[in-house]
Amino acid sequence: AKAKVDEAVTTAKNAIDQATNNNGVDTAKTNGVDAINNVQPTVVKKDEAKTAIENAARAKKAEIDQMPNATDEEKAAAKAKVDEAVNNAKVSIDQAINNNGVDTAKTNGVDSINNVQPTVVKKDEAKTAIDKAAEAKKAEIDQTPNATDEEKAAAKAKVDEAVTTAKNAIDQA
Repeated sequence: AKAKVDEAVTTAKNAIDQATNNNGVDTAKTNGVDAINNVQPTVVKKDEAKTAIENAARAKKAEIDQMPNATDEEKAAAKAKVDEAVNNAKVSIDQAINNNGVDTAKTNGVDSINNVQPTVVKKDEAKTAIDKAAEAKKAEIDQTPNATDEEKAAAKAKVDEAVTTAKNAIDQA
């Protein structure tokens, strides 16, 4: 924008130099001032950076939605972290005073968004509890005094079947 102002100034000065009478000088001056006043900066850098941030957030949220072991609550918490990263990035972009600052804020914002990972613990904790209960039950079965090895094996197979059913239910939750 400053270069366009300089260009308008040069054009106006040349027109003034070319004028042959007072009226011509006044006209050249008026035209030059109007040309200078009409120069507006092209403002796109910050908007482009914000669009990149929004696109990164949209992609990250879609990725979070595809995580099979995360519960709805864990996904929602991760998406809230993405939203927080977006807001922080946009504030940094707005505060930037030059293109390098905008680029840095955009890069840092995209990195922050991409680094968000859901804390996936609920389903894994439930599966661990199932495994521990199964181990305890199998140990109890082994201690059954009058059961044959085949009867113990059949009982353990039922425990394994129950474990599989329980884990499938956890995955579907």
